[in-house]
Amino acid sequence: MIKLEKMIKKLELILAGVMLPTMIIFIFLELDRLMTGTETDYGYLAITMIMTLLLGTLEVQFSMKEEIRELKMELKNINK
Repeated sequence: MIKLEKMIKKLELILAGVMLPTMIIFIFLELDRLMTGTETDYGYLAITMIMTLLLGTLEVQFSMKEEIRELKMELKNINK
């Protein structure tokens, strides 16, 4: 159970690191819209969010691969 808790904490940190740049970009776009009085192009924001989430899922897959393998081995040992 301790390994599972460590995995969850690591996953939370990775996801926070993925969402933070997207939120910062969104804040800057909104501040720009408020200061200039023009409309924000949300297409760029959407593309940025999608790319950030895709990179985040790749990061999760690569960084959690070893932990998932170890957890599977433990589950196999428990089932026997």
